[in-house]
Amino acid sequence: MGIRQSVSAPLKPDIKAENQIHSAVIYGKSFCLKTYEAREILRNLEIEPKVEEVNLSPQANEIEKGLFQLTGQLDYPIIFVAGKHVGSTKDLKKALKSGYLQVLVNKVKKEEDEEEEKEDPKKDTKNDPKVTPQIQEL
Repeated sequence: MGIRQSVSAPLKPDIKAENQIHSAVIYGKSFCLKTYEAREILRNLEIEPKVEEVNLSPQANEIEKGLFQLTGQLDYPIIFVAGKHVGSTKDLKKALKSGYLQVLVNKVKKEEDEEEEKEDPKKDTKNDPKVTPQIQEL
């Protein structure tokens, strides 16, 4: 039991870190159609999720335990958007319908925009119509 705990304990933080690094993460099974359905929903919202096929990992059992400890969810896929646990594909669809998913997507896009500004603060905006006022000739 001591060995299992020492293997599982670091995974929970790793899962949390993974969800903070990526805009969206889908933990699924390689044979699960709901995993692919969730990916397409997110892609339609212009979010490219990282898809982790848990069953193909050599640490599958530990990942499953860590995900359960973190979420309490047993069914797959297990979906995170903007670092928040959304749930399964069914829950993702409910979040889409209610508008909650759009709130998370907007958060992701805002963070991505802020990150781009940090990386390139001197971005050339003189030809950007959003930044440069239009001058009308008289």
